[in-house]
Amino acid sequence: MRNPVVELDGDEMTRIIWSYIREQLILPYLEVDLRHYDLGTTRDPVRKTYGAPDPVYVKSILFDRDGELEVRAEQLDAEGFPRYVEETFVQSVVGRELLVDGDVVLIGLSGGRDSAAFLKLLERTSDRLPSFDMTAVTITGLPDWEEPGTYRAAVAACEPLGIDHLVVTAADIEEVFQLSTPFVDAMNGIVAGNKAASTMVIGHQVLRRMLERTADSSGSPARTSRPAWINMRVEAPSARPWP
Repeated sequence: MRNPVVELDGDEMTRIIWSYIREQLILPYLEVDLRHYDLGTTRDPVRKTYGAPDPVYVKSILFDRDGELEVRAEQLDAEGFPRYVEETFVQSVVGRELLVDGDVVLIGLSGGRDSAAFLKLLERTSDRLPSFDMTAVTITGLPDWEEPGTYRAAVAACEPLGIDHLVVTAADIEEVFQLSTPFVDAMNGIVAGNKAASTMVIGHQVLRRMLERTADSSGSPARTSRPAWINMRVEAPSARPWP
């Protein structure tokens, strides 16, 4: 090549990836003048840290004022970190109008960390959020969903908020999707076959379709630009099966 090529290194992952590309895919095949610039060196930012005793989390923000970089880091202790998470959650919900007064919302609740943490945040910040009603739907019958502890976690997450907890069974899924084999066998076949990478995608699509069906059955809108919600009491799966 006649003209030089400029290579820019940034974070550590960029360095690793680009080093592989350069050494394995470029230099063995091309005669090229590579001019190396390291942004980590040429634009090394000033760093300020606001400390806290026994920090459990560090929040960092990069400020760029006409090319002059400054990183401000705030250390958060065991009491400050939950407050930071809660305030970020409230600002996101209220600022983007994810919830407004009177909303009726239907959510999928697996009992895993993500959905349980979401409901815990709702519980801890309810006095700072708009008034809404909610129904949670748990889908059972998946190959890894027969653990009693997982279901108990889903129920326990609903109880403090008084959320109605509906249960979708494998039989419900087989009826909606008109499966000729048991749902668990179908999913196990996917996991064991060459489509194993699609397992999560399929699982989420099943969840979405069953949530839409539940919303249709309860009269709640399944697709809205703003979530919709319903507030009832938690009941056992046998008492409140999927509609």
